[in-house]
Parts: sequence; structure tokens; C-alpha cells
Amino acid sequence: MELLDFEELKRYYHAMGLDSSVIPDFKDRLAVDALRQRKSDYADVLEVSLDLAERFLGLLPQDPMLVAVSDGEGHVLGFGGNPAMIGSLHEFNIVEGVRYGEEAAISSITLCLERNEPVQVIGAEHYHLPLQQMACYTAPLPDPEGSGRIYATISIMTVADNAHPQLLALLGTMADSIERELLLRKQNTQQQILTQALLETSHFGVVLTDEHGTILTLNDSVSRMLSLADKREGLDARSLPVIGGCFRQLLDEGANHIVGLELSDKRFSVPKHFILDIVPIVDGDGRMIRTAGTLRETTETKRAEEQLRHNEKLVFAGQLAVGIAHEIRNPLTAIKGMLQFTSSQLDPAHYSLLMSEIERINLITDDFLVLGRPKTRQLAIRECSGLLEETLQMFEFQCRLENISIKREYISSGLLLCECDQMKQVFLNVLRNASEAMPRGGEISITLEAADGRQTISISDTGAGIDAEELKRAGEPFHTTKPGGNGLGLMIVKRIMAAHEGSFAIDSMAGKGTVVTLELPLAGSGR
Repeated sequence: MELLDFEELKRYYHAMGLDSSVIPDFKDRLAVDALRQRKSDYADVLEVSLDLAERFLGLLPQDPMLVAVSDGEGHVLGFGGNPAMIGSLHEFNIVEGVRYGEEAAISSITLCLERNEPVQVIGAEHYHLPLQQMACYTAPLPDPEGSGRIYATISIMTVADNAHPQLLALLGTMADSIERELLLRKQNTQQQILTQALLETSHFGVVLTDEHGTILTLNDSVSRMLSLADKREGLDARSLPVIGGCFRQLLDEGANHIVGLELSDKRFSVPKHFILDIVPIVDGDGRMIRTAGTLRETTETKRAEEQLRHNEKLVFAGQLAVGIAHEIRNPLTAIKGMLQFTSSQLDPAHYSLLMSEIERINLITDDFLVLGRPKTRQLAIRECSGLLEETLQMFEFQCRLENISIKREYISSGLLLCECDQMKQVFLNVLRNASEAMPRGGEISITLEAADGRQTISISDTGAGIDAEELKRAGEPFHTTKPGGNGLGLMIVKRIMAAHEGSFAIDSMAGKGTVVTLELPLAGSGR
């Protein structure tokens, strides 16, 4: 800390023409409305600083001492301490709203703001003679946002006869305490905002309990998911339907945590499905002080997965039926031709019987071919981003469990004339391939761009990629690189895209990830 040369400072202000024999004239001050707004902006600083100052000064009730709080520009915002001293400040033109600038000459506030360190100005060190009976101490309060600038200052003023070298050290300690309290308030406010945001979300059910399992709060989503008649704050979490037993495991049976537990609620005609997480919240000594449970309903996801499995079975059956039909029809045509060629050599009754059986086999193969044809489509006009987001709703939660993040870049989204369920199936198949390519987690990037009558959907992953030979066979029926795969996923994508007059392309390199590009005509584009 560089020592101040007060004599040099006095010569400087004397050269400026400031009269040292009079009380400083504070020309710069905040208007009434501006002062009210500034005090509102600094409400936490004023409350914490003046409360701490009052408690400190309460230990010294007989000493003429006051505390002042100013902002980072030197505007005085509030006073605390000895009422008589506060009243006497008016004699020195020091009131709320005045700004300590150069006209104040040597003052602890201006010097603290300049040097960004605690400063004391005692007795004759003041430039103005009327102030030389006072001792002033000021310490900076740093910006709680971490910018490094001074956010505010706290000052102590007393008579010069009460000056003591420990007062500056004491003020520095007070400033540290104020800084910690302000930081704690900020953290608590942020925590309250996050907690409130979590409680108000409609996607997750949230249950918070104390260390005994008593419910402190639970949000509307839990009540809706579990069909609770009331919110049950104050009751035991162990009594909750479906999830109560899981809280019992954590609270009574020593479970460390419960993560990704799949549950079913079979109290109703249509079962509901959930994924539950419960984690303990511990203090610094490792003792559990709270538990936090989050509940996610996966009924629609389960239904979609079942539908997808059903669709895949139908596609597989259709492909198999078509293959069988062709394998039967080819030799059957030859047999029928040979029978017709040799009909004159056969007994008419035998010939008629053989031909009728051949026709019956033909009818069966026709049925196989019908099974392999796509059903009649139900077309509708939908926005591309909307369809994609509906698909992501049932996909994104599973990605979080697998440490996979999804990055969206929707440059522009247009209207598609499509069969919505089929288009969702396209998106889901591609997204699943991307997630399965990243068993240890990663990132899926989705880009939408509509231009020149076409909607482009690009889905990329950070997985291991596909080598050139495998890439050539991607989309072939029954060809797969995944254990347990059936090779139908990309084949379905290709068929649906072709039925919608769209295109499908894969760009990949081993070790570099994969990019799948889907292109579809926009509704009304004439393409």
C-alpha cells in the first residue's frame, strides 16, 4: 500500500483554486427520483452494511461515530450510527445523494475509489479546515459479479480525538463480512430461482423432503402424475403412491441414491410409466439434510416405443412376405407353363386339380404381396420444427441419462405435407442411430434450414463414424452393424423419404462421426 503524501495533495487542490477555509460545496448530486432508484438498486448493500454497522456501533453507544455507504461513483446513499453526528453532517453539506468528486478535495471516499484500497484521512490531513476536526475511514466493496471494479464503499466517520489505527483494520474486516453476506444472498437468490424454476416445470415432478422424509414441497406435476388429491406437504414421503417405497429405501435402508429407476403405476386401466431419481443432499460433514426426488412420466415414450416395435415387425413381415411371394411365384410360373404345355398328355381331371391348386397358391402369394405394400397415407401440413420437437420430447430424456446432449440450430423451418407418424419415425430412427453410436456420451447436433422450396434436416453425432465399406451398405434390408439389430431402421427411413419425394444421404468417416441429411419438398412448392 503506497503512502499518501497529503501535503502534495493539498498543494494540488490549492493550485486548482479550492478555498480550504470553507465547507466543500457538493455541486454534483442525484435528483430525488434518481436517488430513490439508486437506493433501490443498492438495497442489499445498504441493508447488510447498515445492519452490520448498527450492531458494531451498538457496542460503542457513547462514541460519536457514524457509518456511510456510497456507490461506486461516490454518491452517498445512506447513513447509520450516532444520530447527533448524522444531524451535524448537514452543516458540512453532506446529505444523501451528494457525490464525492474533486470539489471534496482530500476525502477518504475519493481516495478509496481512486486507489481501490482502504484509506484513512485523519484531522489535519483533510484539505478543508472545517473538516480537520474529523477522522474518516473508507473501505471498498468489490463488484459481486466479479468485474474487479468497486461496486460500493463503506465509511466510518468520528471526531479526530477518537482516531485509532485499528479502526481502518476493523473497517476492512466489516467490508469482508459485508462482501461474504452479499455473495451468500446472491447464491441464495440464484438457488431460489433455480428451485422455483424446477418446481414450476411441467416436464418433471419434484419432491423435496427433510432428513426424516417429511415432505417440504412438491410441485403440481407430481400431483398430476400420481393423481394426488392434495399436495401432501408435511406428510411422510414414504406414504406417496408408486414412489413411496423408493424414498423408504433411501431413508431407512441405506441406499446411496436411486437413479433412472423405471416404475409403473397400475392403479388405473391404462398403466402409467415413470423414471425416478432420488438423491440425498448432504451438509459439509456428510450428513443427509434433505432428499430431492425427480419424476419423469414416460408413458408416451413407452407407447411410442411399442408402436415403433410394432411397425418394425410389420415392415419385417412385409419384407419377408414379399420375398417369399417372389421365391414361390418364379418356380410356380414355370410349373404352370409346363403343365399347360403337357396338358394333352394328362388326365383332364388330374390337370384340372393341379391347375386349381396352382391358382390357389397364386392367390396366397398375392396376399403376401399385399401385406408388403405400404398402407394408405394420412397426409397433413405440419411445421418441420414442430414434428421434430414432438419426436425429441420422447427421445431427449433418454439422452440425458446416457450423457448425450442435443444442440439445436433452427435457421429456418417450413411447412411439410407429410404423414406425421411416418415422419416422426424417420427422425426417431436417425436419432436413435446417432445415440447408439455414442455409448459413452457425446453430442447430437440438429440443423434445420428451409430454402429454394426444400427443407433440409441435418442430424450429426460425435460417435465413432462408419468406414467406407459399411457406408456403402447402409440402408440395405437386414444389414446391420449393431448387436441385436435387424437392419430395418435405415431401410424404413429410405422408404418413407422416397414416398414423400424426399432424399436421404449419409456422410461419415471412421473416427469422425456421422452426418445424416434429409431433404423434403416444402408444402406448396410444386415439387
